Amino acid sequence: MVNVKYANAMREVLEYLKGINDEDVAKISAKFMDFLNENASKEFVCEFDYNKPLAELKISQEAKAIIGVIYYNFWCETEQQRRDFLALLDDNEKVYQEELHEKYNADNIFDVPPKIDSDKETLENTSGKDLVTKNNIRWYKRLFRCFRQLFKK
Repeated sequence: MVNVKYANAMREVLEYLKGINDEDVAKISAKFMDFLNENASKEFVCEFDYNKPLAELKISQEAKAIIGVIYYNFWCETEQQRRDFLALLDDNEKVYQEELHEKYNADNIFDVPPKIDSDKETLENTSGKDLVTKNNIRWYKRLFRCFRQLFKK
């Protein structure tokens, strides 16, 4: 049994393949199509507008990955197409890693991002380096005040 997430992705791929040319679907091996049909979710329902390109469809990342495997293994006819596809995947991975590096950069991890004031729509320049004023009252005086307020009620 396959994970539910991947079973749903396989159903999305099968629905996507319904909108592809029959010639391209015929290039996919029967063994792989049987694998998709056997493991696809029976309950998951998805519909696509087949006039839109793949990038505009609301399709899961797992389904896109399966379509990428189909493209590489069955639809790339020459070695040049395969190298170009791998180069595209490599470029996408580099962009993703750069985004992660900027998001989780160890040098900037403790910097507080500027807050947006929704009423004024202005940016406040707040930094995490502001000093906090310390209350210089002794602990026993604070305790005494607490008891005094408690007994005044």
